[in-house]
Amino acid sequence: MRIEQNPFYLLDVTPYDNVDVINEKAEDKAFMDDDNEQAYQDARLTLLSPAKRLSAEIRWFYTDDEFNFQQFCQREMCFFDDDDYTN
Repeated sequence: MRIEQNPFYLLDVTPYDNVDVINEKAEDKAFMDDDNEQAYQDARLTLLSPAKRLSAEIRWFYTDDEFNFQQFCQREMCFFDDDDYTN
């Protein structure tokens, strides 16, 4: 995942922002950019889902394009599905 595709980047939020901030940013972005409304809603849903959020957070801190999420999960013993975030 490139940084431009990361939900935190898309919504201009941080891992420290709460649900209200995430929802507000997603609504604002969707209102201002109708063409990408679905992308903002998908980003919001990703950040509100615990397993998908963890994946996005890991990728937020490891922004290297060569970062291999599957190898990271095997090494760190991740136990969630990452089908939406393949390299």
